[in-house]
Amino acid sequence: MTCAACGIGIGQKILGRANPDLVEVLPELALPTLPLWLTAPEALRTSPRIRRMWDFLATNLGAWLDA
Repeated sequence: MTCAACGIGIGQKILGRANPDLVEVLPELALPTLPLWLTAPEALRTSPRIRRMWDFLATNLGAWLDA
């Protein structure tokens, strides 16, 4: 809705910067960093494929979010 010019919205800065039609409002306003949780059903937590995916996401999402 924000991209359709229907008002003000919130979102990740990295995604907003990728859209030239969006304008950051109050850029001087410091916002807290929100935690990011990776979750899976308990039965899948010991799966090697899930573990590899979690490790990949933890490594790469951290770098992406800091951009």
